[in-house]
Amino acid sequence: MPRPPRKYRRNGFIFLYKRSGITSRACLDEAITALRGKAGLEGILDPFASGLLIAAYGNATRFLSYFHTLPKRYRAQITFGSATTTDDLTGEITSRGEIGHLTAELLANCLRQFSGTSSQVPPIYSNVKIAGTRAHTLARAGSNFTLAAREVTVYEACMRPVHPPAIWELECTVSAGTYIRALARDIALAVGTVGHLSALERIAIGDITLQHCKKPAELTAEDLLPTDRGLFWLPQVNLDAAQARAIAQGQTIRFDSPGGLVRMYLSERFLGLGRSFGHVLKTERLLPRDEG
Repeated sequence: MPRPPRKYRRNGFIFLYKRSGITSRACLDEAITALRGKAGLEGILDPFASGLLIAAYGNATRFLSYFHTLPKRYRAQITFGSATTTDDLTGEITSRGEIGHLTAELLANCLRQFSGTSSQVPPIYSNVKIAGTRAHTLARAGSNFTLAAREVTVYEACMRPVHPPAIWELECTVSAGTYIRALARDIALAVGTVGHLSALERIAIGDITLQHCKKPAELTAEDLLPTDRGLFWLPQVNLDAAQARAIAQGQTIRFDSPGGLVRMYLSERFLGLGRSFGHVLKTERLLPRDEG
């Protein structure tokens, strides 16, 4: 018997530009209104922040998790001289500090101590869970708690004056899980004052940049990238019919390919993702057979 029609037939990715002042979910809802269909989101941004979000429709949602570990690049503003409850401009001021000693040289030298891998304590107003409850929920309820430090990596960072000595622009590439609010807080403390994040824009996730983005109001059905094209940053390998059949059955095959995740194809048909180890290739995540 033929398969019943699926409720959602729209499959693929959209790289969204979220404007400041709305939640990431609201941005996705605007995109769903334009394109319709089941959708998911990777790369949540705080409401005050703007920039790149990754939205997936239909079968592409099963590949969203592979974007999570990609490095992320941000353009931010740090306002020195005042700390806030949230480590950003939305919180209440908790303390003030001197800023007359801040110079480009001092800040450049400071950034060197944050370069590479280090420990970072997330903001108390964050999505980190404590015994199943989000930290921001506990903070708003007035609960006393501490968050454990986590390992983060700053791959690259530089600072430029905006309105010195108070406001400086920070541009950085960081590992997944890095809080830019916490980085701003810690930079300020390291140079002998306090500070908070006063603007934030995500400008890249891996090789995906703002040039790939669409605003929800501009979307048309033609803007939806096929699932495999949304994964363009992964190498492509081409299988023959016997190899594709073995992979579909969950078997490991002998295959020379780039190490790590790869996009697998049979002719021009996208099969899904595989993971290679030297001369071996095995299934990572496949599309349903009728959705290639």
